[in-house]
Amino acid sequence: MKNILIQRQNVASTKLDNEIIIYDSEANYVYHLNKTAAAIWEYCGCENNIDKIIDIYSKQFNISKDIADKDVKEGIRTLLERGLISYEIDANKE
Repeated sequence: MKNILIQRQNVASTKLDNEIIIYDSEANYVYHLNKTAAAIWEYCGCENNIDKIIDIYSKQFNISKDIADKDVKEGIRTLLERGLISYEIDANKE
């Protein structure tokens, strides 16, 4: 079993260039995700675990795994704190 990250479903989002705008109607709040946070948000839309997101991120931005690890974990922490993503246990993934 693996913990995967998933996007919150009851928000509206739109992509503008490399950034994403998310509207949370429950909180009546708009979030602006920069290029880094937008990439992490999109990876969570594919139900990836943290290790997979770090791998994809390091390749997309052509950076080392160490830098990607730091960036991704910081971005995930922020998105979790804002309630825009959550963890889900996927019994099908090893």
